[in-house]
Amino acid sequence: MNHFTILVSRYDPDNEAAPHETQYELSNDGDLSVLDALRRIRQTYDGTLAFRESCGTGKCGSCAVEVDGKPALACQHLLSPGSHRISPLRSFPVIRDLTVDVGPYESRLKEVHPSLVAACADHESDRQAGAVLRDLALCTSCLICEVGCPVHEVAPERYQGPAIMTAISRWMADPRDGRDRVEDASKSGVDSCASCYRCSNSCSRGIDVFTSSVRFAREVELSKGYSGTATDRQMVETFREFGKLFAIKEAPLSVKYGSSQDNGATTGVFLGCMLDVRHQDWGEQLLKRLGESGMPFIVPEGQVCCGGPLLWKGRVREAKEAARKNLEVFKAAGVRRIVTACPGCKLTWTREYPHLLSEEALQSLPQVVDISEVVAAAKNAGHLSSKTVGYFPPCHTQGHDGKDSDPPGVLLRTLNEAGANYVQATLGECCGGMAASSDPQVARKLGSRVIERAVNAGLEVLVTTCPFCVENLSRAARALNAPLSVINMVEIV
Repeated sequence: MNHFTILVSRYDPDNEAAPHETQYELSNDGDLSVLDALRRIRQTYDGTLAFRESCGTGKCGSCAVEVDGKPALACQHLLSPGSHRISPLRSFPVIRDLTVDVGPYESRLKEVHPSLVAACADHESDRQAGAVLRDLALCTSCLICEVGCPVHEVAPERYQGPAIMTAISRWMADPRDGRDRVEDASKSGVDSCASCYRCSNSCSRGIDVFTSSVRFAREVELSKGYSGTATDRQMVETFREFGKLFAIKEAPLSVKYGSSQDNGATTGVFLGCMLDVRHQDWGEQLLKRLGESGMPFIVPEGQVCCGGPLLWKGRVREAKEAARKNLEVFKAAGVRRIVTACPGCKLTWTREYPHLLSEEALQSLPQVVDISEVVAAAKNAGHLSSKTVGYFPPCHTQGHDGKDSDPPGVLLRTLNEAGANYVQATLGECCGGMAASSDPQVARKLGSRVIERAVNAGLEVLVTTCPFCVENLSRAARALNAPLSVINMVEIV
């Protein structure tokens, strides 16, 4: 018999000043769904417990709550034996207990006319729009993606959220619809999305929400003549000229080391724009650590931007060009495994390239790993001795279940050997780095929130594995005059 301690948020706004938790004890032969737990509590302990439910099979989306701080469908989420907290969706006003008022969402939804607006003339469909339509038709409006969206949480006035974008793109993909959905997407803040994939990773129906709603809307925007923000346009122009997101002021490391690394190695290093051009000291550190590990490797010359930041902005043509070029370069070098130090690059190679490349090309797609998976603890962190250090998990290291990655083992071992005081702290879901080019205000808000939480947790040093996170969090720390430094993990491991 398994035992469960369930802490349920109780609140009656008409008669109570603030929510409180009530503890209930349950036993069950096997696992217990959240919905079954709530039903038993209402039947056994308190018949006044308020929560929503309908189909009980994950098809209606009405029973969404937060379980241990994460949004989930009560009927689908199984509890393991032990203690759990169940609370209402945090983005909405509470009507009573776990029942929330979704009126604010419904008001926003009405503004984008979530129904077919008959067109005056016939419109041709295409394969991509058909796939988007089939994907988004599965949406039950459970609003789990809305709750997990960091941009909508800190700047709802700038981004209406993924649930609204899903409604817009669902009709944007319908060839019969005659409404200007591009204008709806623009007014709803599609450019402010930080491309963090939180919505996709948390969807209760397994929909790739970001790709089918936000990215699709951005692609349609571009096809209708929208050219993006000035910074985004500059990024594309720089890619077309240099193959990178940043202008080349001195020889890229892939050029500097590419001609001299001819040792028959089958492990190739993908530096990405940040380490190859913008922060070459990080790239040098990466190559040094790989050399110290005794691993034979090659740095293929001719590698370009992974294409991820371009793709996430809706620039599919440029992203495909980058994917084909990189695969060609690494295949010609005989590479069977790629090492990188950028989570976004790894995500692009593993998650996006299979959709960008042909079936034939995919047969030669190398395995891609992070540097933390191939190096041991280093002794480069002596300056962190006695420092209080925390770790910020980049969005692009999330698992499909939406959970943040744990700190890399090599980082924990390095900090331990250095005598640093590692502190596990909850700092926020996204730093906003990928929004910096399209909405700097959102990037500042998200970055500032992480830094403020880090300072409140007593951190003196914040380590992360994403170059874009380092840049945006460093900007936020300077703007706040925060007494902490932000460093890239490759600087110490």
